[in-house]
Amino acid sequence: MKQFLTIFLLLTMLPMSSWAQSWESIKESSQYLWGEGHGSTVAEADRNALADLMSKIVTHVSSDFTQEEGEVNTDGQINEMSSIKSRIQTYSQGTLTNTERLTIKNEPNAIVGRYMKKSELHFIFLKRKNKAIDMVKTALRAEEAGKAD
Repeated sequence: MKQFLTIFLLLTMLPMSSWAQSWESIKESSQYLWGEGHGSTVAEADRNALADLMSKIVTHVSSDFTQEEGEVNTDGQINEMSSIKSRIQTYSQGTLTNTERLTIKNEPNAIVGRYMKKSELHFIFLKRKNKAIDMVKTALRAEEAGKAD
């Protein structure tokens, strides 16, 4: 009976320790992209984990560039003035539908991990490429039909 109880306790504790090890192994593995989120609720931690994961995948860079030039003629001498204004912004956006979720710690002070295999990125970008191509084809058909959609 004592051996049975010992084996039972070991087996019930094994899943808890294996989850912690699996999250650490995911974070250390080069096969996965992962994000970790903290929050007062599991839902908030999950959103933060998705945002963290997304920040490692999608980054857009936009820039505004303005150049102003002028000439001033003073007593027969031409003085040139030039002004360049540049602003670069980065932001992340997107949706991930093929991620796995792991609740590391429940409320309060919840911690959630989101992860996906790096090999899945190819499919995400392929879907985006196909969507962009489809949008261009739709625009060309609308142009041919004289529509301004």
